[in-house]
Amino acid sequence: MAGMSTQETGGKSLPTAKRIRQLREAEAYPTATAFAVKLGITISRLSNLENGYPLSIDVADRLVKTVPGLSLDWLYYGKEDGLSLSLRKRLQEVRGTAAKDGRTTRSRS
Repeated sequence: MAGMSTQETGGKSLPTAKRIRQLREAEAYPTATAFAVKLGITISRLSNLENGYPLSIDVADRLVKTVPGLSLDWLYYGKEDGLSLSLRKRLQEVRGTAAKDGRTTRSRS
């Protein structure tokens, strides 16, 4: 369809976008650039994901292979069952810090 955007409605507030930002912070990457390099993707691709573009299976697979204890179920659906205990704890800390600061989870760079 002409003029149709590939961006999902909701942008940064989409659950998947929030989870990717939380994951970057939980993994202690000071910048999105450093995280993108670690994943082997461009900064613009990571930025698109953090701004609500759909998460491709390719990038999801790279994330799961790069971040120990990560699961596809958490990336796509927010289900924490398959996460390692240490990753789950770090993600909870990131969410708690964001809530205390009254901000959405964003880069600390």
